[in-house]
Amino acid sequence: MTGVAFAIVVTIWMAYLILKKYKAQTVIFLGGMILLAGAILLGKPIIAGKETTGFAWFDIFKLIESLLSSRVGGLGLMIMSVVGFVRYMDHIGASKAFVHLGTKPLAFFRSPYTVLAMAYIVGQMMKASIISAAGL
Repeated sequence: MTGVAFAIVVTIWMAYLILKKYKAQTVIFLGGMILLAGAILLGKPIIAGKETTGFAWFDIFKLIESLLSSRVGGLGLMIMSVVGFVRYMDHIGASKAFVHLGTKPLAFFRSPYTVLAMAYIVGQMMKASIISAAGL
């Protein structure tokens, strides 16, 4: 029960700081560190088995290292592949051709409000047919 109360207090503190316009990434990172430290103080192991460093306070950094290496590595590869795809599509002129095809039906309308409404509809049709936002 103490752990739940501690987690609620830390969560409220993080929400307060985010509402006060502090950087959300920093606040959430520090909140996570505080929650991990609280788990150690309450006697809960944060890394089980052979992966532990032998000293509970170093386990916080070991956990952060393992999480960052697995998630950031995968994210980096995904970003590189998306950027490569976008650069290739731009190189072969597919982006300009797609924009030309998408805006061609809008040339028939004279009213700017009608063009706005139709552009929204064309954009939604493009979004439905192209899964990746990078392709748009």
